[in-house]
Amino acid sequence: MLICTENAQNSKRLSKIDFTAVLNLLSMAIDRFVLLHQKAEAEAMRRSEEFKTALLSSISHDMRTPLAAISASASSLASYGEKLPEASRKDMLTIIQDQCERLNRYTTNLLNLGRLQAGISPDQLESLDLLEMLGSAVNAVKLHHSGREIIISLPFDSCTVRANPVMLEQLFYNILENAVQYSPETAPVLITGHKQAGRVEIAISDQGYGIPASELTRVFDRFYRSAENVRKEGHGLGLSIASGFAQAFGGKVAAHSPLEMGKGTKIVVKLPVSPSPSESIGR
Repeated sequence: MLICTENAQNSKRLSKIDFTAVLNLLSMAIDRFVLLHQKAEAEAMRRSEEFKTALLSSISHDMRTPLAAISASASSLASYGEKLPEASRKDMLTIIQDQCERLNRYTTNLLNLGRLQAGISPDQLESLDLLEMLGSAVNAVKLHHSGREIIISLPFDSCTVRANPVMLEQLFYNILENAVQYSPETAPVLITGHKQAGRVEIAISDQGYGIPASELTRVFDRFYRSAENVRKEGHGLGLSIASGFAQAFGGKVAAHSPLEMGKGTKIVVKLPVSPSPSESIGR
């Protein structure tokens, strides 16, 4: 009986020790979880502040020039409009119109950036004709660059994807605008592509100076601009937004450069193909 009593006491003592050890481990795990959560929040806050700083810097830098041009032209027209030659008045009105369009592009990209930050829900997507959206983007670019030749050479007549119409058109517009901006005025922009295994690829190629190999993975970063292009118009958001939209649609965007003789860039958009409305009904 004495041995049994001692064994029972030892068992209770061990159980108490085990329970205390488990509690200590749980306490340590909770403390570690809290610390990791606090660290993650601090990191998220730091990135958010960096993003806000970069955004404000971009806005103040890139909007200053068009606003100054609009202000100067409008002031001249208001003060000396009747005394200025007709050609000068037309030039100033053209400057105002062009710079307003430039501001509109900046604002559109900033709004799209906000959409990506907020997240794109599935109910914002619908079945779309990819070629129709691509054609709309091409027409929009030609309005701003009427002399630029854009060649479309696709081996299919229709393709349905699941996307948001405004965002999909903006995706193609941003890539096309980038191709036009960073290539010679006389060089055409080529659009090619193919469909296979439930996916479609659209490639937009230019004949510009190309992208150094060290920068290929960075061209889709927000606000990133290479040293060679830092003086050109833009704020480094176009390709980043295009990539973000593609990811929201279940696809991705990739850059290939150089293409020939050390020049040229090809941006490839890869998206999943969805059944067309008629095919869905047939099923």
